[in-house]
Parts: sequence; C-alpha cells; structure tokens
Amino acid sequence: MRIITWNIACLPSIINVLHNPNLVLTSILKEIDDTNSDIICLQELFDYSIRRKIKDHLTKKGYHVFHTILDNTIVTKNGLLIASKYPIKKSYEYDYKNAEGLDKLINKGIITVEVKHPVYSEIVIHNTHMSSDCMFYPSELVRRCRRKQIDEIIKHILPSNKLSIFAGDLNDDHEFVSGFSKKLKYSLCNLEKLVTFEINELQLDYVLVNRSDINVEYSVIETSKRGISDHNILVCDVK
Repeated sequence: MRIITWNIACLPSIINVLHNPNLVLTSILKEIDDTNSDIICLQELFDYSIRRKIKDHLTKKGYHVFHTILDNTIVTKNGLLIASKYPIKKSYEYDYKNAEGLDKLINKGIITVEVKHPVYSEIVIHNTHMSSDCMFYPSELVRRCRRKQIDEIIKHILPSNKLSIFAGDLNDDHEFVSGFSKKLKYSLCNLEKLVTFEINELQLDYVLVNRSDINVEYSVIETSKRGISDHNILVCDVK
C-alpha cells in the first residue's frame, strides 16, 4: 500500500502573483498519477477550480475523494483533500481553535476518512496542515500556535486499534516531530530526516503510522526544483 502526502501550493493566482498554479496543473496531475498511490493526502489546495479539476481527475481514475464541504469565499476552507482507492465508509473534519497570522483567514484543521481495506479491514487516515511561518509576522507566535495545535491533535485523535495514518504538512522539522509522534502514540518510521522543503533544507511533511509491527519505507520525489510546488512529495510504502 502506497501513501503520499504533498503540499501542492495551489493558492489562487489572484492573491499569489509569484506563482500561478494553473500553469503547473498538468504537471501536478502527472506527478500524482506517476506515484500510483493507494492513498493521497494533499494540502494547500486553496483554488476552487483547481480542486474541482483534481477531484474530477482522481474520480475518473477510480479514487474515492473527500474534502471539506463548507468553504470560505476567496479560498477553500482548509485546502485539504484525501483520495483513496478503497471505499470511504466515514468522513469528518476538525477545525483548529488556534491560529496566527494569515492562517486566521483559512480555518486550518484536520480532515479524516475511514476506509475499507482488504487486508487491514479498516484504516483511519488523517490529513492536516498546521500553522505556517510567514513574512512580516513574528515566527515565535506561530511556533506557540503550533504547540497549541499539537495539544488539540492529541485530544482530537484518540488511540485506536485500527491501522491509523496521520499525514500532512506539520511545518516543523524532523527532530521536533519525532517527539510529537511519541506523544501522539504514532511511530515515526523515517528515522533519518528526508528533505521535503528544499528552500530551507527541512522536512516539513510527514506520514506517521500508529503500528510499529509493520514494515514501512519512505522516499521523496523531488518537485520543488522543477517549479511544480515548493514542497517535494513524501512517499510511504507499507509493505
């Protein structure tokens, strides 16, 4: 089973003059297709028309797709989407109560699906995008906000006997997330840092799994140097 998480940097071009996501949509779809993933977690899918095109494309490919229904006026509510080759039995979402900077306009949170799997019976998949550092706003306030969001995550995501996956752009580097995953009781399987945010040589994107008794392998697909997104794709193969 292959899981990917990818921040595709699709802010509407009207509010992001430096990057028009419509110009790279074909490349985004090709990159997703080429991974041949069973579960896809996307972040920063803020453009309405691009979200619709990606959803239609994945649906035609046989995926079951979930994203938030209640949206804002300018951008989609949280920019999150989950696609699964396995049927979705349940879906729900959670809005973070803590936000700083521009994230106050986005309503970031967590979306969750429960899928029916032929081997693991049921799998729970969480996709999130935590508060981002931004220019012209104190980074310390954003870090404090992420710590509060972690407390929210720990209270929201209860321990489960089902195979559970927590994926997304956590906006913190590997050392900190290693400690966070232990509090969440999820195994962080990539023991060595994998760079997913090339600009600062950081790993900001993760797939955490709540089972240590399964074989998990990680890899990165480089997309940022090719101008498709500022994040690389993180791949998690559950053997």
